[in-house]
Amino acid sequence: MTLMTIPNHSCLYCGSSGPFSDEHVISAGMGGDDNRFVLKNCVCRTCNTEIFSPLELEVLRSSPLAIGRIFMQPLGRKRGKSTNLPKLQAKSKAMISESGRPLDFEFGQNAKPILIPQLTMVGQSAFESNSDTGLELQEFVEVARRLFNEPIVLIRKLVGEVKSTFELARWVWADGEYVEAGEAEIAAKPPVGGIWFERMEQSGDEPSPYLARLFQTGTKSVGLRVACEMAPQAALIFFRKAIEQIDFSTTVESLITNPVVSVGMTISVGMMDRVMTKIGLNILAFVAGPDYLRHPAFDEIKKSVMTGRPELQMTPGDEAGQVKFIFDRVPAGHHVFFISGMYLPDGKYALGMTMKLYGSSGSFVKLGIDVPEPPVPMPIIFTADYTTHSVKQWSLIEFSKLLRDCWQEGSSLR
Repeated sequence: MTLMTIPNHSCLYCGSSGPFSDEHVISAGMGGDDNRFVLKNCVCRTCNTEIFSPLELEVLRSSPLAIGRIFMQPLGRKRGKSTNLPKLQAKSKAMISESGRPLDFEFGQNAKPILIPQLTMVGQSAFESNSDTGLELQEFVEVARRLFNEPIVLIRKLVGEVKSTFELARWVWADGEYVEAGEAEIAAKPPVGGIWFERMEQSGDEPSPYLARLFQTGTKSVGLRVACEMAPQAALIFFRKAIEQIDFSTTVESLITNPVVSVGMTISVGMMDRVMTKIGLNILAFVAGPDYLRHPAFDEIKKSVMTGRPELQMTPGDEAGQVKFIFDRVPAGHHVFFISGMYLPDGKYALGMTMKLYGSSGSFVKLGIDVPEPPVPMPIIFTADYTTHSVKQWSLIEFSKLLRDCWQEGSSLR
């Protein structure tokens, strides 16, 4: 198959004429936040912000890749002047207390479990307070007190296939109890200053580990989780009275040593396959030029990246030969992306990418069958240092020499 070289300034993925936004060749959140390796005027803003960004966010926070990321990657991508820790978005994260009660926590740097400020209803009339530090608990209680001194808006996220919406229920304090003010309404965006409401997930007929919990969310907002057998009104009344009674001068602190934690996640099938395939296509566009990726032979696989149909299939990488030799010697802290091509018996040219991510044994994605041969030397090799967000391209000879030196001297990639 011959390569068409007709200039085309359309979006690589949807074919629109823009407006365009910068697209990192390797996902910024997984170590590719290197402005030297960016596709400019190649990917439209709609594809970038409405399709790829949510897709990458889900993979980086709610997939097997996310587990390796929180343990091995010290920092996420830069946002202005700040840089945040990698996050794990899970349906449940529980640290077991000495009494056997599950407590909410978040992962800190290098996946250190950190208790978040929380008040838990114990039985019908008592509560327990927990936090990583006493100061954080006091600050959380002060925020909660201000919220309970005003009419309360309970915010419940409604997850949709395309976009999420938010159910808003307003409650006012009257005559010693909470009364719902009118019918709940649906909003496109959540208001500032409400309480995020969620029902506790239970397995079968197992009893709830607690009836209700008021806690600090990952965005420093206030959340309320309530068991199915308890009404939101009753939980609001209970916690209003609880925060009025808290006396920090009588607080007794205790430590949880060697905590046992559990994480429950919902993983969407096919998301990671799409993100990894997109990285491979981005690398091809960056090295071989955007017009190479605009060839009609890539249309079907780009459609799969955009929509998930036809399904893509990421498979375990080659466990023998040259790929294993390379991956076994990759220094810690680096992803490797190895794109190679070959002619099939029927004369068609096929492209694929083998990658090593967060110390894994390697995975493989197809990038095209019956596509034009790239107008650049093969294979194409990229590394991404996810500890420093530094990307580098290598020739096979350069990379082989460097890996040899790293293996013999114990040095790192530079």
